[in-house]
Amino acid sequence: MSHFSFLKPTDAMANILFADLERFQPYLEFANQVMRGPSELSEKDRELMVSYVAALNACDFCYSAHSATAAKFGADAGVVEALMAEDYSVLDENLRPAFALVRKLTKEPHKVIKADIDAITQAGWTEKTAQDVICVTAFMNCSNRIVSGHGINGSPEAFEMAANAMGPGGGYGPKSVKAGAGKG
Repeated sequence: MSHFSFLKPTDAMANILFADLERFQPYLEFANQVMRGPSELSEKDRELMVSYVAALNACDFCYSAHSATAAKFGADAGVVEALMAEDYSVLDENLRPAFALVRKLTKEPHKVIKADIDAITQAGWTEKTAQDVICVTAFMNCSNRIVSGHGINGSPEAFEMAANAMGPGGGYGPKSVKAGAGKG
């Protein structure tokens, strides 16, 4: 159930953002840069990361919306379920330390150490990619708090609209997100 009179429980995060675009414009710009900007990580990998964060945080709206988006980029639906069971064998070997950092940064951020970053660079990624993993994880943790705090549950229609807005050819900027706001 939504906690605010301007929202229905079936709305999407876009309904929150566009209710106060002046406040959320910088957030959308950050999201678009982190999720669709240049990175060694593919868009599919980043969408899987945010789906994983949402699952770890039990944020059903974000998990459903981003899992649908990851699927539009060709991700296997079973990957996040395997990761929740701490089965990293479903990932390419070079991605395993990145997803381990996603989990640690979400569940126990105070325990992140240099060795976590070193594991990513030793897997063949740059330090910039390790920063990308941190920013992707931070973005979704913040998004989960915004959605959960507002009491948004979404609906199958809201998840599909979000996936269409954020999927291939879309993004996280105001035009993409507004397209995903719909009626929910």
